[in-house]
Order: sequence, then C-alpha cells, then structure tokens
Amino acid sequence: MLGGRILAPYFGGSVYVWGSLIFTFMVGLSLGYGVGGRLSVRFYGIKILGALLCFSALQVLLVEFSSDWVLGIAFSQTSDPRSGSLLAALALYLLPTATLGTLSPVAIRTISHDIHKVGNSAGNLYLVSTLGSAVGTLVTAFWLVALFEVKSIMFGNAVALMLAASLCLLGNRRGEVK
Repeated sequence: MLGGRILAPYFGGSVYVWGSLIFTFMVGLSLGYGVGGRLSVRFYGIKILGALLCFSALQVLLVEFSSDWVLGIAFSQTSDPRSGSLLAALALYLLPTATLGTLSPVAIRTISHDIHKVGNSAGNLYLVSTLGSAVGTLVTAFWLVALFEVKSIMFGNAVALMLAASLCLLGNRRGEVK
C-alpha cells in the first residue's frame, strides 16, 4: 500500500504501477525464501532472527531516505509508467523484501525442534504471517494513510522491526528463547 503511495507522484497509480509492485514483492519474497532456506542450514536461532529484523529495519529506513532520489533517477531514465515503475519498484523494494523473505525459513528452523512437527511449525508460522500481512494491509489502506504521512508510517514500520529485533536479542540474552 505504501509502495503505491510512494511511486504515485512520479508514475501515477495505474495497473502498471501496481503490477510492478506486486511483481517486485513476489520476486523479492521468492529470492528471500530461497536464500533463507540455505541460510537456515547453518545459521538459525533467535539471534539470527534478531539480526535479520534489524537489517530489515535499516533497509526500510534506507527506502524512506532514498526514495525521492531513486524515483527521480528512474523518472529521468523513462517516464513510461511501465518500465519506470518497474525500475523504481525493483530499486527500492527488491532487497528489503528479499531480506524479509529470509525470516520465514530461518524462523521455521529456529522453532522446529522435532522433525515430525516441522510441517506444523511451518503452517503455524505462515498462518500468523499471512494473517498479519492481511490485517496490516487493511489497517494501512483504510486508516493509517488517512491519519499519517507515508514518511511517518515508514518510520513506524522501521521502529516495529527494531522492537521485534530487540525482543529477539533480549529474549536470547535472558536465556528464555533458544
């Protein structure tokens, strides 16, 4: 939802813009799942999740701070909403989305202590993750964009990711979560 708002001043809100955003997020998540799966073979645990969440938060801030610059470059290269919005979406969102995609495989590996229950762990994680995404989409589209500037919402996302990272790292420090 926010990606569309960020790209709109340069490329509008057409089906091309939304197609570019959906494509970028789907490809980013796919890459992240693949990398996260490989990563989780050697590196897993609450500390790794905390580090990935922290890195994701920094990338969200980078998107916020660089979006005008990136969009200006993309628009100067092509004002065509198809290629321009795709270039801009890939430049802004591919890496952060891929990093967020790494979280699921690493989290599944972290919470799966019994090989016979991995499917259940994965199912529960995707249940919570997908419902959270659905609720977040609705809350953002229906309320947050009406109440706050996009910049504030992006900062709020970064803060939420940093809080989650802190909880992971503090929980590990206390020995509550392994």
